[in-house]
Amino acid sequence: MTDMYLVHAQAVYDHALANYNTNGWDFIVECREVPEMAKELAEYNVKTQAAAIRHFKETANLLAEQRLNAQDW
Repeated sequence: MTDMYLVHAQAVYDHALANYNTNGWDFIVECREVPEMAKELAEYNVKTQAAAIRHFKETANLLAEQRLNAQDW
């Protein structure tokens, strides 16, 4: 894994922290670590910070939706 993926993962974490109370980003902050995210970004060959944020946004949105469904249940 290259430093590029660590930089992108840190950008994702920073974005998640800045958006902690929005659309499930709190799950990313609380449940993921930067090295783990970097490994995933490398596996998916994510090349830019914007793409890295989009990649994890899908997960954050899914988790936020699941939380809403649980609250409605």
